[in-house]
Amino acid sequence: MVVYQILNTENQKRYIGSTQMKLNLRWNIHKECMKNNGGNKLYEDMRQIGIDKFKLEVIDEYGGKETEEAMIQRYNTIRDGYNVRRAFVSKEQKAENQRAISKRRYEAHRDEIKAKNLARYYELSRRKRRESALT
Repeated sequence: MVVYQILNTENQKRYIGSTQMKLNLRWNIHKECMKNNGGNKLYEDMRQIGIDKFKLEVIDEYGGKETEEAMIQRYNTIRDGYNVRRAFVSKEQKAENQRAISKRRYEAHRDEIKAKNLARYYELSRRKRRESALT
């Protein structure tokens, strides 16, 4: 398992991660998330200031979750960087993190979701009126 960091060379913020896949493949996944409007601060900054301002670096080629967690704590990347949670999480913490992420996504797209739901409601109402007029 490789422990890596993505460093923003403009403001020195970091994202610490680990992967069992080849690092260039994991980097490509991060870039795809950035292109597909991934909703976290790392991807937002990549889009705003440019991917060329971010540097991928290996921290430990043979590290594991312990090394990832130690680096997250060392650089305090939850508060001062791009990590949104610790490397080790219990089932309860994982569920809470997922609820928080879902809430942030909903809040970010609330107006769009409401508009779609309202459009569906009006479309169903029109169909029902048409069907009742035909019978």
